[in-house]
Formats: sequence, structure tokens, C-alpha cells
Amino acid sequence: EALVLRTNWRNTRAIHAWLGRAEPRLRDTPCAAPEGVPVRVERLATGHEQTLRRVLHQLVDSGGLRPEDIVILTGRSPAKSRLAALTQPVGPVVVSADGGPGVVRLSSVQAFKGLEAPVVILTELDGYPTRRASALFYVGASRAMNHLIVFEDALPASEPRA
Repeated sequence: EALVLRTNWRNTRAIHAWLGRAEPRLRDTPCAAPEGVPVRVERLATGHEQTLRRVLHQLVDSGGLRPEDIVILTGRSPAKSRLAALTQPVGPVVVSADGGPGVVRLSSVQAFKGLEAPVVILTELDGYPTRRASALFYVGASRAMNHLIVFEDALPASEPRA
């Protein structure tokens, strides 16, 4: 039998409210977490790698976050991700499917289901049928505990672009 959770304890209120736009069932679920920072949608005008460099610099160098508190979730396997070709450090950090101390983890949404991270960067949900993309979007975005950054290629068709 499925367990029904009546209160959201994982995500900040900002993330919870933003997810409620895509998942109507959340609108009636109270959130007991702090307010948190607004969800950020990042345009990809300069491409994935440049956008990721800028975002990681803001989070780690300027924001003081630890790289191991950040996970990049993609709709693809890490080996097939556009970000898999990153062999040099991305800005201030190393990105790896293995994760570890001082490393930003790159994972598929599917492999990260059931887990959580303080900061989630969600990307590469394009190319999926609408229903599948929406399901991956919800699972990926709801893994974020404190901060959610969504690249525009991960937005469901119903969400406005940045």
C-alpha cells in the first residue's frame, strides 16, 4: 500500500510552490520547510558548458557552497549527457558521475530518484514526449532541498521560458 505524505518536509516553500504549478496535487499539501530562495530558470544562450560554468561559479565561489552539496540531474545517462565531455574542471569544481568530496555529481534523474541534495541543477529533459518529460521534471526538481536551478531545456512544455 502506498504511503501518503500529508506535509512536505524536503523542499523549501519556494521550491514547493514552484513545483505546485506543475503538479496540482501539491497545491493542497502544506510545506513545513523554511521559505528558501526563489527557483532560478537559466537560459542556454551561451550553451550548456558556459551556463554551467557561470552557475557553478556563482554557487561555489560567490555563494560559498560545497561542490558535494550540488547535483546536476539530466534526463540522459551521464555518459550520454551533453556534459559528459567535460574533462577539465568546470569553473571552480570538477563534475563527475562518481561524486565525492569536492566534486559536483552528475546523475540521471532516474538514478537519483528517492535521493535528495541541497542544490539541484536540472537539465536535458528535451526530446522526451510531454508526459515523460513532465514526470522526469517533477522527480528531478523535487530532489532539491534548498535551491533549485532549472536550465530551460528541462522546463515542461507548459512552463514559460526564461
